[in-house]
Amino acid sequence: MKNLYYLFAITVLLGSSCQTKSTIVTKINGSEKTFYEAAKYYLSEAEYNKGLEAIHQAIQEKNQEHLVELYYLKGFMLHAYGKTTDARAAYQYVIDHTETYSLYKNKAAQLFALNLAEEEFQEQIRVKQEELLKNKNNEQLTDDSYLMVEKQPRFPTCPETTQKEIQKCSSQIVQEHIVSTYDVGLGNTFGVYEKVRTHVYYTVDTEGDATSIVARGTNAFLSLEAKRVIFSLPQMLPGESRGEKVSVPFSVPVTYNPL
Repeated sequence: MKNLYYLFAITVLLGSSCQTKSTIVTKINGSEKTFYEAAKYYLSEAEYNKGLEAIHQAIQEKNQEHLVELYYLKGFMLHAYGKTTDARAAYQYVIDHTETYSLYKNKAAQLFALNLAEEEFQEQIRVKQEELLKNKNNEQLTDDSYLMVEKQPRFPTCPETTQKEIQKCSSQIVQEHIVSTYDVGLGNTFGVYEKVRTHVYYTVDTEGDATSIVARGTNAFLSLEAKRVIFSLPQMLPGESRGEKVSVPFSVPVTYNPL
């Protein structure tokens, strides 16, 4: 019986030793790092391909302490690279395996919804381009963007006064939302250590939601974060023209300042 206990103890020790060894990658700057540490290091140095590969390796380790964060980073990177289906699978893991009030869960849910909305927007663009190509007689297509907006979209907390006051109130709420919602630590995570401005173009649709979001910036990850922030704007009262609800385009700069 004692020999069996010894055999069991040796097996556990060997298993533990193998597990420890399997979490070590090649030395980085003279020090050994786990796959998780390597992923964080490579991303902070803006070596994104190496970082994504280390994330994949770290996920295979199934270390429960970091799995949710790793899946979130994986989804975020794939989303920024335009790999929407794989990104949604990673977001879904975070949603399914995270506590109710986790920051990762909430952001993953927002990005999952944004991901689907972006695909729908791209399909709308494709359909519109096909309509233009089929319009051989150059007949003018209906375009609500040329309608005069008599009532600007506004947040419910903004009083219905003059158009100028409504715009001022709405702009203030948007800026406050950006400041309170933007992940200021994202730049450090992805190795961005200088001020970056992203211009976001969006439409407040007839339901009062921010849709058709496009971002123009120099960093794909900061651009995605800017889109997430605008996508999560509170619902507005839609704009009106001739007594009908209409979609109204907007643009706003979202600036990342390094910590």
